[in-house]
Amino acid sequence: MRRHQYGNATSADLWSALEEASGRPICSLMQGWTRQTGYPVLTVTQRSDGKVQVSQERFLAAGGADAAAPAWQVPVRVKQFSSGEVTSILLLGDGQGEAQLEELLARAESKGEWVHLNAGHTGFYRVNYTPAQWRRLADHALPTSLLSAAEKIGLLGDCLALARSGRLAMPQYLAMATNPSFIAGPHAMAILEALVDDFSALCNLYSQSDFFTEFRELVVVTFEKLGKSLGWDPVPGEPVAASKLRPRVQKLLSTGGHLATINQALGLFDQWAAGQPLPADLKFCIFTIAARCRPETSWAALQARFRSSSLHEEKLQCLQAMAAASSDETLLSQTLDFALESGEVRLQDIAYAWSSLSSSPKGAELVWKTLTARWESLKERFGSTGFVWPSLVGLAAGTKPYSEAHCAEVESFFAERDAGSAARRVRQAIEALKSRTAQLKRDTAAVREYLSPLKAK
Repeated sequence: MRRHQYGNATSADLWSALEEASGRPICSLMQGWTRQTGYPVLTVTQRSDGKVQVSQERFLAAGGADAAAPAWQVPVRVKQFSSGEVTSILLLGDGQGEAQLEELLARAESKGEWVHLNAGHTGFYRVNYTPAQWRRLADHALPTSLLSAAEKIGLLGDCLALARSGRLAMPQYLAMATNPSFIAGPHAMAILEALVDDFSALCNLYSQSDFFTEFRELVVVTFEKLGKSLGWDPVPGEPVAASKLRPRVQKLLSTGGHLATINQALGLFDQWAAGQPLPADLKFCIFTIAARCRPETSWAALQARFRSSSLHEEKLQCLQAMAAASSDETLLSQTLDFALESGEVRLQDIAYAWSSLSSSPKGAELVWKTLTARWESLKERFGSTGFVWPSLVGLAAGTKPYSEAHCAEVESFFAERDAGSAARRVRQAIEALKSRTAQLKRDTAAVREYLSPLKAK
């Protein structure tokens, strides 16, 4: 600090100072992390002769090979079952750290012990273990207190990210995530928050698949006990995590078609319509379930409350729930017209209705058709806005159906048009659409087979 006081400094100056103070190769280590994009995935493989190898490459969320072949110097923190101790190994690319790590992994393999290669989950990298190591981690590490909550969440996150990118089969993640002993184990509440979000995203991806009925059953089997234990009534003094998790779990169970959850939500909605207040944390969840599962009566009640409420938050909740009436195309169209044409919805709030519409197959089809059919008039009206126009375009371009034909249609449409301030969102949306389409194509056969026992029931 004194050396550069009253002057300018670069990131290289910082690395040099840290290297000087620590005596460690900070400059060469940070070069890869600051001068190239992305981050690595470490892949552990076991050869036919029993030797264990560790390799690295850039992790690509969409899958596929990386022709650039960048490399990083990776500080790896290893937690071993045998001792519970954490060993730090720096992979410098000179083979020395790799040899040390491979020797440690080989010893664990020979003893049938698990090893976790991101202790504390502080490293900015992903790890793909051998099939045997994945099984040991799932069966003997995750259900225990030997791994911290951060380590368990990180391990599940690695497994899901690798499955989404095609490096692992999705059933491997599903088997790990639905392990009953793991779900009921230590740190369950923190981990379940991540699981609920992950399964919600998979419900969105699989919603038009021929195995979605069985996937919904898996959702109910996995989260039914949790939904029952959390209930619908806030408990004084309960952890904040429980109050945050409650509406998300109940909404997920309703997506899974759990009748007890749906009926309870409809009953609470009727009480609210009759004048009784709802818990603030559950209001939007109940609104959404009611609009989705009983739109013929709920939609009108939500619109009436939107018009009468003086609370902006409640207005947004009503508007988004109205757009969730996914089984009724007429009401979806009425919601869109209400948001765009009534003059009752603030300009900046239109994107919230559009987003909720985009979350269902029928609603996604509606917003895409609306955007393409009314492109010029919508661009003239919203094109100068910094938030609304990119949101409308990005949401319409990046959602269902997840098919190669739809990807081609979206790309073709925007190839001939100037999206203006939404240009970046268009590129991001098309990339996400292609990634989800590729994932769905990869997952379909394997997930269908994994869920076949549920279909047999």
